[in-house]
Amino acid sequence: MILTYLSGIDLSCNNLIGEIPFQLGYLSNIEVLNISFNSTLTGPILLTFSNLKEIESMDLSYNNLNGKIPR
Repeated sequence: MILTYLSGIDLSCNNLIGEIPFQLGYLSNIEVLNISFNSTLTGPILLTFSNLKEIESMDLSYNNLNGKIPR
């Protein structure tokens, strides 16, 4: 599967709308996640982000998200 080799996702500045898809929290091998500057992203920060055991950098800035990033 190609996602086995994926180490980062950059979806910044894409005018994404709505809530963060919960499936992002199950990409356990991801080291970098950037979804910043999508000001119309709303809703809670996903509890499934606690599954991102390899994460080194996560940028959620400049969105309308609420809550805390889980451990």
